[in-house]
Amino acid sequence: MARIGALVLVVLLVAGHVYAEDTMVSEEGMQELYNRAEEYQSNGEYEKAETLYKRVLEMIKKAYKTEEHEDVANVMNNLAGLYYATHRYTEAEPLYKRALEIWKKVYNTEEHENVVKVWKTWQRFIELQVVM
Repeated sequence: MARIGALVLVVLLVAGHVYAEDTMVSEEGMQELYNRAEEYQSNGEYEKAETLYKRVLEMIKKAYKTEEHEDVANVMNNLAGLYYATHRYTEAEPLYKRALEIWKKVYNTEEHENVVKVWKTWQRFIELQVVM
């Protein structure tokens, strides 16, 4: 099992249980938490999803020692999507912007599918702001 060289304290509220461990967190472990956050979001359990997205975001930043990584942008984009879905537009906006900036830099193009997808979402976001 691949290990990420970051020592982190993981304290999560998941399915009504608190899990705490002071250990090396594997990429697979972070992926599992990310997948669970997506599942919670799909099921409308937004508070649980938000908690996990935020935790995974911090874990990834610590593991890569940077924010300039596509995985960081992926989590930011999903968290922004959660905020968008729950009408928390002021919280979604900076995350969409930052994810877009990271992807443009990482992929060195505006043609990558992630950049195009977020750009389209951003356009809908702007249209919604005009209507509000």
